[in-house]
Amino acid sequence: EQQEMAYYFLGLLAARTKDWDLALEFVDKSLIKNAHNIKARGLKAAILRHMGQIDQAQSWIKENLEIDPFDFVSLFEQMFLTGNEAQSAYIERLSRGFHETYIQTARDYGEAGFYMEAVEVLRSCPKQKPMVAYYEGYYLYKQGKLLDAKASFIEAETCCPDYCFPNKLEDIKVLSHAIHCYPQGAKAYYYLGCLYYDKLQFESAIELWEMSEKLDHEFPTVLRNLAIGYYNKLNDPAKAVEKLERAFALNRKDARVFLELDQLYKKTGMAPEKRLSNFEQSIDLIQERDDLYIEYVTLLNLCGKHCQAYEAIMAHTFRAWEGGEGKISAQYKTALLEIARTNIQENHIGEAEKNLRKALEYPENLGEGRLEGTKDNHIYYTLGCVLEMLNRTGQAQECYRKACEGKGQVAGMLYYNDQPADMILYQGLAAARLGRNREAAACFHRLIDYGERHIR
Repeated sequence: EQQEMAYYFLGLLAARTKDWDLALEFVDKSLIKNAHNIKARGLKAAILRHMGQIDQAQSWIKENLEIDPFDFVSLFEQMFLTGNEAQSAYIERLSRGFHETYIQTARDYGEAGFYMEAVEVLRSCPKQKPMVAYYEGYYLYKQGKLLDAKASFIEAETCCPDYCFPNKLEDIKVLSHAIHCYPQGAKAYYYLGCLYYDKLQFESAIELWEMSEKLDHEFPTVLRNLAIGYYNKLNDPAKAVEKLERAFALNRKDARVFLELDQLYKKTGMAPEKRLSNFEQSIDLIQERDDLYIEYVTLLNLCGKHCQAYEAIMAHTFRAWEGGEGKISAQYKTALLEIARTNIQENHIGEAEKNLRKALEYPENLGEGRLEGTKDNHIYYTLGCVLEMLNRTGQAQECYRKACEGKGQVAGMLYYNDQPADMILYQGLAAARLGRNREAAACFHRLIDYGERHIR
């Protein structure tokens, strides 16, 4: 396998020097080791065309496509040989117009020094994408066409940056050439910064993003990225907040940035009341994301607006999503439990019972059912107290017994269906109501012991 690849790379090097005979010799040696090396087969087709051996090239291309109908180098070679425009439409249909396919094919040509062909491949791409234009500029630059290269780099700067995530080592050289030829282009610094951040070169990434911001201070995404870099890697929360606030101010329709800004506010200690005020000022925006809406409901509960939290929950249809398990059901139960406690204070005991029983039933709009192992000790304990007030002692004791169920040991929550530590408090309170005082004392001592061991 090592010899196969060594001969293939030697074939690439020989093709770059246009020593076609030597290039063909090396590629043939590679194919002797592995006759199904598609990259070597495509390279041979291009070499045969450059040698003027058209019949052999066409025969070879036919054989290549029988082995792999998705060998795009051979497909383009067929187009170069025939000049058939219908072939371009066929390639577009076969590739689904996916720009990365065109870039990869251009890279295959570029590795062998076939820069003109690489440019032709990229120009046939049906979609205007930043990296397509950057690669076109790079291969024009390699041909010495500096003005044309610069024009391509300028075009790349005007392309929509959405969902453009350069991640290959080859992209580094391309973007670096773009910066060298057109240093005024803010996006090339931004894209290269994203690539470096992905490769864990955090300081280099932040420097590139800072340069991008200097050149274009109205691009919100680079500000958002800088905020993440400043907070996570440079430990500078103040600068992170400033950048993310500016990012959101530039695009107040970006629900993701609003969510990340709120997360940053939470980490830097902003009061729940102030955070809730921010949500209320962007109430239409938070409807777009369930995670954002759940945070809104959570803030309503934290700020004591439990009726409003319950109404907001019931007015929204939630979808199941990984990472959100148990979150909305927890807020649903919290809202109803606190409403019931208010009912008790106002001596509306019947209403308290209704709300507590409602908390034990999950409506369909929550998007999730009751998790296996959920004990709801806090709800059953409170419901037991309410039933005692209503002189329904037998039912109350049944609720207390249910409130005593669950794990007796305190543990930190690792997964969404783990028992929260505070449930042991309600186990103890329920045991005391049942006259099982030693059991109750054991629960309380376990909580105190756990707290003392984990207070730091």
